[in-house]
Amino acid sequence: MKRHALLGCVLSAVALGAHASDDTSITLFGIIDQGIVYTPNQGGSRAVQMVSGTTAPTKWGLRGTEDLGGGNKALFMLSTTFSANNGTSWPSGRMFGDYAWLGLANDRLGTLKLGRQSDSMIAYLGDFSAVGSWGGTFFAHPFDNDNLWDSFLLNNAVRYESISVAGFDVGATYAFSNKAGSSSGTGSGFADNRVWEAAARYRAGPFSAALVYEQLDHPGDDGAGTLGAVDAADANFSSNGQRIYGIGIGYAFQRAELHANITRTTLSEPTSEYQSPGFDGASSMSFDNVEINAVYHLTPTFSVEGAYTYTAAKVNGSAPHWNQLGLVAEYALSHRTSVYAQGVYQRVTGDGSPFAHAQINTLSPASGDVQSVVGIGLRHFF
Repeated sequence: MKRHALLGCVLSAVALGAHASDDTSITLFGIIDQGIVYTPNQGGSRAVQMVSGTTAPTKWGLRGTEDLGGGNKALFMLSTTFSANNGTSWPSGRMFGDYAWLGLANDRLGTLKLGRQSDSMIAYLGDFSAVGSWGGTFFAHPFDNDNLWDSFLLNNAVRYESISVAGFDVGATYAFSNKAGSSSGTGSGFADNRVWEAAARYRAGPFSAALVYEQLDHPGDDGAGTLGAVDAADANFSSNGQRIYGIGIGYAFQRAELHANITRTTLSEPTSEYQSPGFDGASSMSFDNVEINAVYHLTPTFSVEGAYTYTAAKVNGSAPHWNQLGLVAEYALSHRTSVYAQGVYQRVTGDGSPFAHAQINTLSPASGDVQSVVGIGLRHFF
């Protein structure tokens, strides 16, 4: 019954798009990415698994615009990530787990969006990272500490995005905790589980660059039954506070693209990390990530992509660090459908920390300091 209802909604949306007036547009869109991967060491055992969304999140959604005249538009987006393995929504079975926002845009003043959205690390820095552009899940920095894999999205968010002036554009976001209380309260009131961000970007011909600052207050705290800016179902770390800094630069050559990013994440009194059940907290923790990645188009239909990331952390008096290398070879069967092969290798020097075992993003930890994964897959855009 539920499947029939959902199909009816989708068909109605498509029909609405087909019969919309000249000043209104509604589009059904999505990605299906399905792969089979082999890992020689997950907890000391080999694993062969079917994985949905290895190089791109498997998702579907609706987006629309309405021309209001005078250079003004109303716009919206609704989308959700799901597993093509079994059809379940991610995360936590939300109807629209990725985006659920409504906004207004003006040709001169910029765009204002209200609702559930990605953070500015994705919106402004994602294109400078492998995980945010072509690499996908396994290319995330350890534990997705800087959120470039989009572990968490922002609830109750208001974002302003300027138009581009001489190649520059800026953005700012505030995500409400939706809790009552004093603005000066520590760990209580509307300051508990809120987020604010600032970002800037520059584009000039083949060169591009971006800066992002992001501050999270008590992420993962769902006290009083409210869904704060980063709720418990999304948060990669639960802590008293989290700050993320990021810078990215890129240059596009005729047949190649070269990008780099540097990010830093600091956490105050972290209590948990969702991929590391063995981690039981620390007074403070930090991660510094340096990544270089490149894409080379050998032909219009065949490309090779690679990335290297070095990550250094400080936790509980220890200083673990990671070296991670990944490669993807991709062949386009059409402008919508591609096949690919990929491999990622990670080595960690744990230094006695809770992160002494290698762990590529979303995989179970290895039994030692090295983990690798190889796979093949098929991806289709619609």
